[in-house]
Amino acid sequence: MNSEGILILRASRAVQTRIENLLERQRESGLNASEDAELDAYAKMDDYLSFFNRVSRNIQDATQHEK
Repeated sequence: MNSEGILILRASRAVQTRIENLLERQRESGLNASEDAELDAYAKMDDYLSFFNRVSRNIQDATQHEK
């Protein structure tokens, strides 16, 4: 949760480290098909987490304004 009490979803530290490693390998030598698919899946997961966090903040903001 952030300082306002809003639940914020994030990838675990292990997943974040894996993404960083994949991005570094992508820059340096390229990825194989499996790694490329894995990185794409992480990008989609990030989109879903960002969407959820935006919706959560919007609901919290709407609730605050109703009071």
